[in-house]
Amino acid sequence: MMELDDAARRFAELTALIRAGKVITLCDVDRPVAEIRPLPPRSVERRAFGLARGVFTVPEDFGKPDPEIEAMFPHSPNPAGALSSGACLVRSSRRTGC
Repeated sequence: MMELDDAARRFAELTALIRAGKVITLCDVDRPVAEIRPLPPRSVERRAFGLARGVFTVPEDFGKPDPEIEAMFPHSPNPAGALSSGACLVRSSRRTGC
């Protein structure tokens, strides 16, 4: 357990402890408010393609406009089916969905 102000002063030391696998509990006036813990190791192996084959079936109408949902957004600037016609979603400066 470590007070917030002490943790701020000893950040480099905390980072080394976390990398070593320690969990740090941060306190504010002796009251625990947060934990800092190491992330689990990332897998370096690539997952095999088709692991979920046979687990579910993608419906034929997947990606087609849903009238019930479109009715919830009557003033949407995108025409019905704009995304299913080959357009890409853009978030920030990165493209997704292409």
